[in-house]
This record gives sequence, structure tokens and C-alpha cells, in this order.
Amino acid sequence: MSLTLRQVRYFVATAEIGQISQAAIHLNISQSAITTAIKELESMLGTLLFQRSAQGMNLTEAGRHFLNRAYVILRSVDDAMNSPLPDIRASGVLRLAASYTVIGYFLPHHLQRLEHWHPDVAIEVHEQERQSIEQGLLEGRFDMAVVLTANITHPDIVSETLFNSERRLWLSSHHPL
Repeated sequence: MSLTLRQVRYFVATAEIGQISQAAIHLNISQSAITTAIKELESMLGTLLFQRSAQGMNLTEAGRHFLNRAYVILRSVDDAMNSPLPDIRASGVLRLAASYTVIGYFLPHHLQRLEHWHPDVAIEVHEQERQSIEQGLLEGRFDMAVVLTANITHPDIVSETLFNSERRLWLSSHHPL
């Protein structure tokens, strides 16, 4: 069994408030959920965290020690959630092969959307016949291809359905997508 944030949050609320019933109201959950979480924690840690009495829940020495650790855990999670992440954008060149029909009727709208979503990606469109597309994918001259037919039998080319049509995306089986 692994420690969960839910268990840590329930433990901290109970330790701060001192009563399971009030902690349950504060967290808007059932008392049994808190009781279960605390019992799981105590089982994992192999020690009692609370001394239970009619007046409420009092931390044991182990409970006080774990409370300090729990605060560190929750602060770390809050810091991680509130820290800005690096702006990871796709960049580079996308070498896309397609037939004349696909280039003329299908790609223009979708390429505009792709350029909008990924402005740092330069898109090279290569108009090719089916055999050239297949060979280019296998040789690494193209990153992917948009085709109208689903029929591909080469084991090193993966075909994925685009939309609910026969338009297919072909990739080398070694491509990261």
C-alpha cells in the first residue's frame, strides 16, 4: 500500500481540528472515510498516530512527528502545482507527404490550424504519388503522410484513422507518434 495525498490531507485536518466529526464537516466527507484513511496510515507506519478519547483525537509522539512530515508533503505538492512549468512547444520541421487531392481539398484548413497551435513548427508539404509516399516514409524523407486510402500492408508503416473517413495518417513504425 502507498501513501496517498488524500490520507495526508485527512490526517492533517484531523490533527489540526482534533475531532474526526469536525474534520469530516470541514472536508465535506464522511467520518468513516477519515477513520479508514487514518487506520491505513497507522497500519503502513506501524504505529498509532492518535490517542483516541471521548474529548477527541490527540496526537501521539509519532503523530506529531508525522504531522511535521505531512506539512512538508503538502507544501511540496502546493509548490509543484503553483510553480510555472517551462513552455514546452513543438518546434522544428514537419515533413508531410500527401497526394494532390489531399493537398488541394483536405490540408489547407487543417494546416492553418496546425500552424496556429504550433507556430514554431515549419511544415513542408510534399505532393507525392502513393508509392513515393510509402518509400519516403520508409527512407525517412517524410515524417508522416495523409492519404485517402487505408490499404497499407508494409509492417513498418502504421496507419491511423483521421476522422470518420478513409483518410489515413501513415507513419514509420519507428516514429515517436
